[in-house]
Amino acid sequence: MSNESQYNEAELLMTSTHSIKESKGSAMGLEGNQALYIVGAAVVSFFIVFIGVISHWSPMGIIMAFIIPFCLAYLYLFVFHINKAPGYQTDMISKAINGSDYDIRKSEQKQNPYLELKAEVKTDGQ
Repeated sequence: MSNESQYNEAELLMTSTHSIKESKGSAMGLEGNQALYIVGAAVVSFFIVFIGVISHWSPMGIIMAFIIPFCLAYLYLFVFHINKAPGYQTDMISKAINGSDYDIRKSEQKQNPYLELKAEVKTDGQ
Protein backbone atom coordinates (compact mmCIF):
# COMPACT_ATOMS: atom_id res chain seq x y z
CA MET A 1 0.00 0.00 0.00
CA SER A 2 1.46 3.32 -1.00
CA ASN A 3 1.51 6.46 1.10
CA GLU A 4 -0.96 8.14 -1.24
CA SER A 5 -3.62 5.49 -0.73
CA GLN A 6 -3.27 5.73 3.05
CA TYR A 7 -4.14 9.42 2.91
CA ASN A 8 -7.14 8.83 0.68
CA GLU A 9 -8.60 6.23 3.03
CA ALA A 10 -8.12 8.26 6.21
CA GLU A 11 -11.28 9.80 7.64
CA LEU A 12 -11.34 13.52 8.07
CA LEU A 13 -12.56 14.95 11.34
CA MET A 14 -15.46 17.31 10.81
CA THR A 15 -15.69 20.22 13.19
CA SER A 16 -18.43 22.76 13.09
CA THR A 17 -17.32 26.35 13.15
CA HIS A 18 -19.71 29.05 14.16
CA SER A 19 -18.10 32.46 13.93
CA ILE A 20 -20.91 33.98 15.97
CA LYS A 21 -20.11 31.77 18.94
CA GLU A 22 -16.43 32.63 19.04
CA SER A 23 -15.22 33.70 22.44
CA LYS A 24 -13.62 37.05 23.09
CA GLY A 25 -11.20 35.30 25.43
CA SER A 26 -11.15 35.40 29.18
CA ALA A 27 -8.75 36.31 31.94
CA MET A 28 -9.33 36.12 35.69
CA GLY A 29 -12.87 34.89 34.99
CA LEU A 30 -13.76 38.01 33.00
CA GLU A 31 -14.45 38.06 29.27
CA GLY A 32 -12.84 40.30 26.68
CA ASN A 33 -11.27 43.50 27.96
CA GLN A 34 -13.03 43.41 31.32
CA ALA A 35 -9.85 42.23 33.05
CA LEU A 36 -8.19 45.52 32.07
CA TYR A 37 -10.45 47.33 34.54
CA ILE A 38 -9.02 45.19 37.34
CA VAL A 39 -5.46 45.78 36.12
CA GLY A 40 -6.18 49.51 36.04
CA ALA A 41 -7.57 49.33 39.58
CA ALA A 42 -4.38 47.58 40.68
CA VAL A 43 -2.20 50.33 39.19
CA VAL A 44 -4.32 53.04 40.82
CA SER A 45 -4.37 51.30 44.21
CA PHE A 46 -0.60 50.76 44.25
CA PHE A 47 -0.08 54.42 43.33
CA ILE A 48 -2.39 55.56 46.14
CA VAL A 49 -0.75 53.17 48.62
CA PHE A 50 2.67 54.51 47.62
CA ILE A 51 1.47 58.07 48.29
CA GLY A 52 -0.04 56.90 51.59
CA VAL A 53 3.20 55.30 52.76
CA ILE A 54 5.19 58.41 51.88
CA SER A 55 2.61 60.61 53.65
CA HIS A 56 2.65 58.37 56.77
CA TRP A 57 -1.01 57.39 56.67
CA SER A 58 -2.34 54.98 59.27
CA PRO A 59 -2.20 51.27 58.36
CA MET A 60 -6.01 51.12 58.18
CA GLY A 61 -6.05 54.07 55.79
CA ILE A 62 -3.48 52.38 53.57
CA ILE A 63 -5.50 49.14 53.53
CA MET A 64 -8.66 51.05 52.61
CA ALA A 65 -6.78 52.95 49.89
CA PHE A 66 -5.69 49.59 48.50
CA ILE A 67 -9.15 47.98 48.56
CA ILE A 68 -11.40 50.84 47.35
CA PRO A 69 -10.23 50.95 43.68
CA PHE A 70 -10.84 47.20 43.34
CA CYS A 71 -14.31 47.51 44.86
CA LEU A 72 -15.18 50.37 42.49
CA ALA A 73 -13.89 48.45 39.46
CA TYR A 74 -15.86 45.30 40.37
CA LEU A 75 -18.97 47.35 41.10
CA TYR A 76 -18.69 49.03 37.69
CA LEU A 77 -18.23 45.66 35.97
CA PHE A 78 -21.16 44.03 37.77
CA VAL A 79 -23.51 46.95 37.11
CA PHE A 80 -22.65 47.60 33.47
CA HIS A 81 -20.79 44.67 31.89
CA ILE A 82 -20.97 41.20 33.44
CA ASN A 83 -23.90 39.18 32.01
CA LYS A 84 -25.27 42.26 30.25
CA ALA A 85 -25.96 43.01 26.59
CA PRO A 86 -23.23 44.90 24.68
CA GLY A 87 -25.14 48.23 24.64
CA TYR A 88 -26.46 48.00 28.20
CA GLN A 89 -24.28 50.79 29.63
CA THR A 90 -25.22 53.25 26.89
CA ASP A 91 -28.93 52.39 27.19
CA MET A 92 -28.91 52.73 30.97
CA ILE A 93 -27.16 56.12 30.89
CA SER A 94 -29.50 57.31 28.12
CA LYS A 95 -32.49 56.22 30.18
CA ALA A 96 -31.16 58.10 33.23
CA ILE A 97 -30.57 61.30 31.24
CA ASN A 98 -33.52 61.27 28.82
CA GLY A 99 -36.04 59.30 30.82
CA SER A 100 -36.51 56.73 28.04
CA ASP A 101 -34.62 53.73 26.74
CA TYR A 102 -34.07 55.14 23.28
CA ASP A 103 -32.97 58.55 22.16
CA ILE A 104 -35.47 59.09 19.37
CA ARG A 105 -35.42 62.57 17.95
CA LYS A 106 -38.41 62.81 15.64
CA SER A 107 -37.42 66.24 14.38
CA GLU A 108 -34.25 64.77 12.87
CA GLN A 109 -36.02 61.84 11.22
CA LYS A 110 -37.29 62.15 7.70
CA GLN A 111 -40.85 61.11 7.02
CA ASN A 112 -41.47 58.13 4.77
CA PRO A 113 -42.49 59.59 1.39
CA TYR A 114 -44.62 56.52 0.63
CA LEU A 115 -46.79 57.15 3.71
CA GLU A 116 -47.17 60.83 2.81
CA LEU A 117 -48.24 59.89 -0.73
CA LYS A 118 -50.67 57.28 0.62
CA ALA A 119 -52.24 59.87 2.95
CA GLU A 120 -52.63 62.31 0.06
CA VAL A 121 -54.34 59.67 -2.08
CA LYS A 122 -56.81 58.87 0.72
CA THR A 123 -57.74 62.53 1.18
CA ASP A 124 -58.05 63.11 -2.61
CA GLY A 125 -60.10 59.94 -3.11
CA GLN A 126 -62.71 60.79 -0.49
